[in-house]
Amino acid sequence: MSNSDQKESLVVYRLKKTSKTQFYAQLFGIFCFGFILSTILVTSIFVAFHFLWSAKPAILLENSKNAFILSGNYTPCNRRIIGWTRLYDKKELTNEQVSKMTHIIFGPITWQFGIIRFRNKMEKEAYERLQEKAKSHDVKLLLSMEIDNEVNDPATNLATIKMIWYLNSFLTTHKIDGIELNWKFPIKNLAQIVYFCEKMRQYNKNMAREFTLALSLPASDIGLNLESIMEHVDFLNIETAEYYSPLHMEHPQLIGPPSPLYSGHAGVENVDSTMTYYGCVTKHPEKLNMKLMFGGRFWKNVRKPIRSSEPLWMLAERYHGSVDGDWMAWKDLEESGWDLKSASWNNESRTPYIYDQLEQNYLAFENERSLLEKIRYAIDKNIGGFVIWKPIFDDDENTLLDVMSSSKFCSTRDNKTVNLDCDVYKQ
Repeated sequence: MSNSDQKESLVVYRLKKTSKTQFYAQLFGIFCFGFILSTILVTSIFVAFHFLWSAKPAILLENSKNAFILSGNYTPCNRRIIGWTRLYDKKELTNEQVSKMTHIIFGPITWQFGIIRFRNKMEKEAYERLQEKAKSHDVKLLLSMEIDNEVNDPATNLATIKMIWYLNSFLTTHKIDGIELNWKFPIKNLAQIVYFCEKMRQYNKNMAREFTLALSLPASDIGLNLESIMEHVDFLNIETAEYYSPLHMEHPQLIGPPSPLYSGHAGVENVDSTMTYYGCVTKHPEKLNMKLMFGGRFWKNVRKPIRSSEPLWMLAERYHGSVDGDWMAWKDLEESGWDLKSASWNNESRTPYIYDQLEQNYLAFENERSLLEKIRYAIDKNIGGFVIWKPIFDDDENTLLDVMSSSKFCSTRDNKTVNLDCDVYKQ
């Protein structure tokens, strides 16, 4: 081979080597660029998913005129969101549910021969598990104590003093933060209720640890001296979830929502009338809690509407002297065949309902929108909080509890101003 041929071959070899090196270099560059781009993309998707999952989407009322947006942030609540639970419930409050509340009221316990104790080992262990969850989220635990006139004879103050001593001892031993007193027959024990709360507070002030004292009261005026009561209790839990029910003692045939914000059958109270009474008479709306239920009531054999223009206020037929219907938890409504998406909205009561005219079945219940209406009301009227019966009735996604805990209600602080129509209560 001549020198010229050798040089030409060497040039071709170098060109091929250079082209192959450039090719691999370009290929490596493309790979690096693709790797970096895919890493950025995956990271962005993860961050976006994490944000959406943790922040929860904002909820907007269907009516834009009454828009009320949820913040979506689970910061400690400035007001009160209280959950009610029973130690014998098969389903316990989850750690996530506990984190969304400020207080938890639990029960029952037993009171016999001057001794207060848990009813059995299983319920004591259930309390200990609840206590551990509450402690990790700085949630206060309140013992629910039902008192009847047999245990507390109004004529015997000694029985009250003894009971207070035993109660304080029980609270201290089990590291319970307070107590909710619930008189089974409040009208028969008006003087005793005031006396008990006064002595309970006096006794507790002499102790190293002061307990929260709450009192459960019915929706209507029972003649209790509320001004005296407010000097001793931290807050009142008002029954605003029992206005209508097929199990109601007085009027089971009347159809209506458990907690109508306004309106109702003639002679029956609603949330606004109840809270107006307590807020105006006590002059402390910030110490009032409204009771709610996560679920609804259904009736069978329901007649046509009393007013054709408004199908909410209806009547159920009695058969053999009784009304057919029951209570149902929110989490069970759809599984029981109720199509919640087909629900109608009642503007008078600010609640949803479903009326099956063919089967003559009727369901009145709470949902996200009705809860937002009550939250708005509580903010406008400076109501201090809510008591939920029971958070375990929520669905697996905690749909209703999320509405309560992430709303603007928690971001606003207590306001002692009485923003209610109190003209009727002025003397």
